[in-house]
Amino acid sequence: MYLKVKEANSFIDIKKINEPILVRTGCSDMSAVKKWNKKYLKEKLGNFDFNLESYKRIEDMEIMKAKKTVMKFKQFMDICDRSKYGPFYYLAEEDLEDIKFKIDEEVYFDIFGYIDSVFDNLESNKLFVGSNCKTGCHIHVSSDFILNQLVGDKIVYLFDYSEKYVSPRRFFSSSFNFSRENFFRMSHKGKKIYKVLLRPGDSLCIPPWWWHATIGIGFSCSITKVYKRKDTKYFYKNPYLILMLIRQIVALYVLEFLIWGLEKTI
Repeated sequence: MYLKVKEANSFIDIKKINEPILVRTGCSDMSAVKKWNKKYLKEKLGNFDFNLESYKRIEDMEIMKAKKTVMKFKQFMDICDRSKYGPFYYLAEEDLEDIKFKIDEEVYFDIFGYIDSVFDNLESNKLFVGSNCKTGCHIHVSSDFILNQLVGDKIVYLFDYSEKYVSPRRFFSSSFNFSRENFFRMSHKGKKIYKVLLRPGDSLCIPPWWWHATIGIGFSCSITKVYKRKDTKYFYKNPYLILMLIRQIVALYVLEFLIWGLEKTI
């Protein structure tokens, strides 16, 4: 029913990320793959406050209907496996580049490996931690993303923007790059959808115009490395993505302006 993505033996074999590419054991040399578990992370990050996504129901998680809440990491670890009926918590898109001088430096250095000598123009290292968490169907619009699975397994579904199986949300929505439709509840029969099962040490390269959704199996941790993309020809084939990029940039500058204004008042 599902298609298989292209595989590469090593990151060095990848010249451009123009389609999803799976690199088995691509990040297996990262220390995090061998060291990270609940006990280790709780010890290293336990007293640090993180912004978590909170969901009342699993269905809310599938469509990115989230509320934000601040919680210490050790408390998050204590309850993330116990919530069978909600609320459900997910630590998602925490950029370690923003907090690397605040957390234990060992955790930060755990996420580096051979991949960092192959790709340049790193923009961020996004941390994802949760138990049986889902990420709704979304698109990145700009930049190349490389998902590195560190702990547990994760299923990733992907399809090209040109397939038009889903549509973006309202332009001014805070989750504008997510789909209006619930990908997990729609029929996948007869569609050109790719499915990948990532195990610890596996890496998946995702170009910016590919929709994707994920399911963590049990306790799962991953680091998504984001790289600035030089080739922007894909915008000519998908002109609406240009508007989405403008929306993304405007949101970024508005956020920076608000932070600047807040700092001035303190």
